[in-house]
Amino acid sequence: GVYQVQEDYEEAMKLYKKALKIRVKNLGEDHSSVGDTYYNIGLLWEIQDEFELALDMFEKAAVTYKKAYGTEHSEFRDVVDILTDMGRTTYTNENPITSVSMK
Repeated sequence: GVYQVQEDYEEAMKLYKKALKIRVKNLGEDHSSVGDTYYNIGLLWEIQDEFELALDMFEKAAVTYKKAYGTEHSEFRDVVDILTDMGRTTYTNENPITSVSMK
């Protein structure tokens, strides 16, 4: 978003959290737009070198995308690739996603 580009991370986070609250309320926790918001919050944390917070958001995005799309969809696979690159999870055909906190 604009605030992210301007490096006003505090304002960007405030707006992402507001969007998340609205989307969860209106669309439900398992909607892909909620996953998109988790993903964007994760990117914002990653930019600020807050990797544990970023990983938590990427995991939430992956869980949401898995519920919304299934494990073969590109959105799910993209976020799993990020988690794998960050050493948090693994992906195989036999076990689509494994991680300590992902259910």
